[in-house]
Amino acid sequence: MSIDQLNTDYGIAGNLTFATGNGGFPMIHIDNGQAKALISVYSGQVLSFQPATETTDLMFVSEKAYYAEGKAIKGGIPICWPWFGPDPEALGRPSHGFVRNRLWNVLETATTPDGATQVTLGDSRIPMKLEQFGPKPLNWRS
Repeated sequence: MSIDQLNTDYGIAGNLTFATGNGGFPMIHIDNGQAKALISVYSGQVLSFQPATETTDLMFVSEKAYYAEGKAIKGGIPICWPWFGPDPEALGRPSHGFVRNRLWNVLETATTPDGATQVTLGDSRIPMKLEQFGPKPLNWRS
């Protein structure tokens, strides 16, 4: 889905926009008066979070972070699933699971009654036998 289409379907005026970020990945920018956040749709990863009460960002992302298909972004809050560490069955699958190395789908965005911004991401490519164990759609709220 294009950035324009993401903004049309899921953007929230004055609170949430989509833009092309490093590596050409779609990024979600939130600035709702309560906090600022940057979420990569690739990997569903929070890369930046700064509450309005803070003067600096609470996240760290290395200047040498990878922004390439099939690579994990180094820093922020990664999603490690369905395992943490090396492939437990030694089948050559990526360390820390496979969901942090793929593009997620934006399922929903909303402004909650208390003014927070909620983003729900999901992945339809998770095999059904694994889906019963998670991950459920990701809900980021800032």
